[in-house]
Amino acid sequence: RDLRRGSRSNPACEICAPSAAARPLHLAGMICCASAKGVADRPRPEVPARLATGFGPPPEPPRPWWLRLAAAMFMLTANIALACVLLPLVPVLALLVCARHVLFSTHRLRRDPRDLRVAVVGGGWSGLGCLNRLKELGVEHATVFEARDDVGGTWHPTQAYHSLQAHSAMWTTSFHGFDFSSDAAEMDSKARADEVQDYVRGFADARGLWPHVQLKSKVRALHYDSKARTAMLEVDRVGVRGELSTMQEGPFDMVVYASLSYVPHAPQLPGAKMFGGRILHAGEVDAAAFDRIIAGNERVIVVGGSKTAHDMIIAFARAGHAERTLWLRRRAYQMFKWEKISDRTTEFNPLAQLSVLTAFFYSLLSPTFASLLLWAADYLVCISDWHLDLDRNHFGTLDCDQRRQAALVPFKAGDIASFTREGVQLRTGELLECDVLLFATGFHTGFSDLAIKRDGAPFDMGDSVQLYNHFVHPQIPVLASSTAFLTTIGPVRGDNAADMAVYSLCVERELTEAEMVRSASRNLGPPTSLNTSSLFATGQNFISTLILMHLSLIAGGIVPLPAFILHFFDLFVFKTRLGRLHLGIVPGAPASNAEPGYFRNHGPEKGKKGGAAQGDDPSGGWPFSPATLV
Repeated sequence: RDLRRGSRSNPACEICAPSAAARPLHLAGMICCASAKGVADRPRPEVPARLATGFGPPPEPPRPWWLRLAAAMFMLTANIALACVLLPLVPVLALLVCARHVLFSTHRLRRDPRDLRVAVVGGGWSGLGCLNRLKELGVEHATVFEARDDVGGTWHPTQAYHSLQAHSAMWTTSFHGFDFSSDAAEMDSKARADEVQDYVRGFADARGLWPHVQLKSKVRALHYDSKARTAMLEVDRVGVRGELSTMQEGPFDMVVYASLSYVPHAPQLPGAKMFGGRILHAGEVDAAAFDRIIAGNERVIVVGGSKTAHDMIIAFARAGHAERTLWLRRRAYQMFKWEKISDRTTEFNPLAQLSVLTAFFYSLLSPTFASLLLWAADYLVCISDWHLDLDRNHFGTLDCDQRRQAALVPFKAGDIASFTREGVQLRTGELLECDVLLFATGFHTGFSDLAIKRDGAPFDMGDSVQLYNHFVHPQIPVLASSTAFLTTIGPVRGDNAADMAVYSLCVERELTEAEMVRSASRNLGPPTSLNTSSLFATGQNFISTLILMHLSLIAGGIVPLPAFILHFFDLFVFKTRLGRLHLGIVPGAPASNAEPGYFRNHGPEKGKKGGAAQGDDPSGGWPFSPATLV
């Protein structure tokens, strides 16, 4: 485990040194070095990033010339049609941009951020990003409450399932001003869960966040006082000797809920007690549980078509367990090809890359047409069955090696009706035998476990709600959701949550609850589920929901149109270093201090000279900044 994927290989290893075929798996962290002990300090050759991430050639056959031509014509027509619709709107949009600039240039702080007390529930990378940004904005009394014994959230060892990796390249999922690495190859790679955990801890170290973090502190209840417009928190805290005590924390001017995937979600099916095997959720499959399945040569049924399900079947395939694994799902997710959407070394294809953004806007009119446009751009892949259901697309990615491995696992479409003694029975009546039934059916935020009281009386939050500015609960205006405020991907969305918290408390005039409810009712898009992120919600078109949320925020003046355009062009077309989406809603908001890449300066190669530090450049490398445009 002390060998870092992406920059080290072990010449003494009996697995990876003699066998070139096994080397990509070893470097991806899927095979342990039996002879790694005692060789950690030996010099090791650098390996290419592509080899380290297990890319190889795409497993799909190349498209024939006539299909490439037809796809190019289709993409060109779709882009021209959208341009014809948008071009006449340019003067109107320019006028709105100028109006927003004039409006926000007159805004002043009505309250000193130093007087605020803000609580952040969840110590994952979004929660820590929010805490760091709050400190940058002058909030001195901000506290993160984390239920586990360490920060990291999804990447914490007790939460991360076996073989979990970041789905996107680290250039898209780094903290703002604190890159995962100053090495370009590592920024273009996918990190393992333990590497991300170390990176998150390194961020907390570098930014001095630990005094503001309370570990082993689970928030169990929120008590809202509507007259004072503050909240008290009940926190279950585990002491140094393991004793449990309940503490009262507060009052807080705002509580930001920043947990994305805290509670495993598994359907409750009849007959579970009679099943002779084991029932697991992917969140319970750590290294020990995975090794037990492999060592026992157990028959496994993986249930679900999600990103987690893909990770599970790929892990079993890489371990040589594909023939003993069955993938059971209704319909697999559409996944993005990793080399198309995340790899910055791929050939620049402006038509295809622009078509991805075009498809996002077409999803508002016809999800099927948008899906077809993404297929034409050659950005999508489905393991086992090809479809145009955009509701089954939740921004997951698969690299070439992952697609090869996933294709080795047999699959079946169907729904489980009940358990039997030997396995499960489908609704069709078919019986499937297994030793382990593994639910890869996603995670909930854990919000439903939070008891809410308003002026001493229990308050029912409901299953879903229209949030004010897609962030604040209009009837509990001290409660906000960083999970729902998906302005971008990775930890930098926590920065935008902090901006919104300070804007709501210190810049915007204090609205009544009735005014917030009326404003929220005009939101574009469906109501927000606080217990399930729209990133994972089934039966919901995530892409159109994301675009509608941004259009709603643009219309409300929260997100600057030029910054939105540049941010998404950076992500999908130009693929430059992705920083936070600059809202520009807090007057005089300071820039953050930059740090060189964490792993280059704090990891196993500590002491090496890192690359040039990258500052809080709002332009992301552009000759002008979004802030100057708004």
